[in-house]
Amino acid sequence: NNPRHNTTPIKKSWGRTPTTTPHTHTMRLALITNIVVGITTTVHRQNVSVPAIANTWGSDFAHVHYFSERGDPRLGIVQVVNDPSKARASAEEMATLKFLADTYPDSPWYYKADDDAYLHAPHLADLALRYDPSKDWYIGTQLPYDRGDGSVQKYCAGGVGYLISNSLMKRIASSLSAPIESCCSDVQVGTLVQRAL
Repeated sequence: NNPRHNTTPIKKSWGRTPTTTPHTHTMRLALITNIVVGITTTVHRQNVSVPAIANTWGSDFAHVHYFSERGDPRLGIVQVVNDPSKARASAEEMATLKFLADTYPDSPWYYKADDDAYLHAPHLADLALRYDPSKDWYIGTQLPYDRGDGSVQKYCAGGVGYLISNSLMKRIASSLSAPIESCCSDVQVGTLVQRAL
């Protein structure tokens, strides 16, 4: 029962709008519009990873943006400027989230991952539908980080990706340009989230 090949009407799901293709009379689902996606890559991988994502799971989303220390308009890669005094990964992560927040201030959800993650887009969209984006949500694989002072901070692993609701993004947006405090990009995001909540 693949919903892309179902010939009976279906309810709106995954943030998509059901459409019927005129020649085949089969149901297919339109692009996912309720989640904006930001993918960080590196100059060494971007020529392979960006087309691979664009031709697989990235094609399920209406808005996917790629970020690297070297932009490439041909591949749609946005250049993020790295301050040499900051950790590259954290600076890139903050710039990615700032771009998404500034460009799509009304998006219900923001998803950020690294370029080596493979995403089952319908599952992510279905997960997002279970939560209210007008409330503060930070959803992902939770990990502990020992701060070295006896305290432990929880954060969501950035490589595999995490979801941030619109409400929470608005709360952390002004901090995305603040000085970097951690070399670990996902820990930096976790720090901002913890302070916002």
